[in-house]
Amino acid sequence: MSLYNEVRPLSLKDVRGQEVIKKLLLDCFCTGRYPNGMLFIGTRGTGKTSVARIFSKTINCENPTDGECCNLCQSCREINSSSSLDVYELDAASNNSVDDIRNLLEKVQYKVVHKYRVFIVDEVHMLSISAFNALLKVLEEPPENVIFILCSTELHKIPATILSRCRRFVFKSIEPSVIVEKLKEINAQYKCEAEEDALQIVAKAAKGSMRDAESIYEQFLYCGEKVTAVMVQEVLGLTDFELIYQLIQSVSDGNSNIAISVITEVVKAGKSLSHLIEETTQMLMDIAFFQMSGEENLLLGDKERRKALMHLAYTMNTDKIFHIMESIKDAYGNANQEYSLKTSLLTAIYEVSRVSRLEKDMQDMQQRISAVEDLKDGSSPMGIEAEPSQSCEKESTVSGSGEKRKTMPGSDVIIMENYRLQGNGTGDVSNKNCPFEESVPDGWENGIPFDQFNTQLAGDGNSAMESKEETVTPPANNNGMPGDSFFSEDFARLFG
Repeated sequence: MSLYNEVRPLSLKDVRGQEVIKKLLLDCFCTGRYPNGMLFIGTRGTGKTSVARIFSKTINCENPTDGECCNLCQSCREINSSSSLDVYELDAASNNSVDDIRNLLEKVQYKVVHKYRVFIVDEVHMLSISAFNALLKVLEEPPENVIFILCSTELHKIPATILSRCRRFVFKSIEPSVIVEKLKEINAQYKCEAEEDALQIVAKAAKGSMRDAESIYEQFLYCGEKVTAVMVQEVLGLTDFELIYQLIQSVSDGNSNIAISVITEVVKAGKSLSHLIEETTQMLMDIAFFQMSGEENLLLGDKERRKALMHLAYTMNTDKIFHIMESIKDAYGNANQEYSLKTSLLTAIYEVSRVSRLEKDMQDMQQRISAVEDLKDGSSPMGIEAEPSQSCEKESTVSGSGEKRKTMPGSDVIIMENYRLQGNGTGDVSNKNCPFEESVPDGWENGIPFDQFNTQLAGDGNSAMESKEETVTPPANNNGMPGDSFFSEDFARLFG
């Protein structure tokens, strides 16, 4: 027997992740009023058929307690062994004709053995139009003590005439944390050990389905050793967390070489690029949801893995995350026989990395321009006044005069410590204590360009300056752009 059949819940309290459904059914049990038509809607493996059987046992149980079946009476034992005459199950995926429904409806006329007769139709959306029409009349006016439970994963395929005659119960996808708790109980029951990361990977791969998680975990339950995360990743063909993290980090930083090498390594390891795209997109979604909600439980994994994901969340903005996801999704959609998935993915990763690199270069250029403008205005770079003890300026003593001069790193400007030249280009100097009597050109009010500064120091400490009247032009690099002291080389690469 499969693991998911062995651990199938036998009472309502054993059902996991469907608290709303349990409350609604308990209300029905307490009042004794049951709808003749019930529609269980939800994704696969969320407990629709199991709850339908539990409901059938509870309403026919001889000794119910607080809305829970006893699983000891004759009716409960018969239903558990699938031998009860009061419960009929029909798989509409393989029995979807009108004749199958007619044969089922013939059993409606039989006398009830216990209290209620329950018909469970699984995958009801697979029925044909004629079969739905045959079922319609009996749902509208059912016999006494007859209940129909219709289970389906696709609500939109069920006719509106059927929907209007049934009470709807929506089963939601099961949270990964709930699946992990269930797997821990299975470990205790079967005396198996597993790493927390391994259970997290299984729960994430199940995609909200408890049955899928139990089916996946059954492969490791009897291995005779501790289940590790590496073992689960190898069996499921998943990509290592470190590689996905490195891929996202490199794309965000604009390093296309590392990103492309990660994809190449995944291909050489024989992993599926479709799985890589799916896992990368899921990790980006987790990061985006964490940025918007701030809830750490959205980030799966141990403490170190959560710390790594939080680092990405703090260093990446939400717009960039969704831009990367959209580019990867387009790469997956554009893949065809002529344009393989690998080529499409590599192209998308390179383009996203290039955009990230350009954004980073633009930000760096803006910071450098702001720093130069701040120096020109006589203020500290970025508008921050630095303390003398903490200043990044370099000091040097002018020989023979005892004066100190300061040079800002990365600039060609000298700011005198004990005085400042203030001129308007007419030869007048407002600071009478200034030892220089020559005129000061426009734009030199807050400092003197270093390549135009030329002093001749006398023995008594007096200085002289030879100034040039022409416009000061910074030295040009090989690209014909201003030198590195004014703009970065990135400026030339972007706009040269």
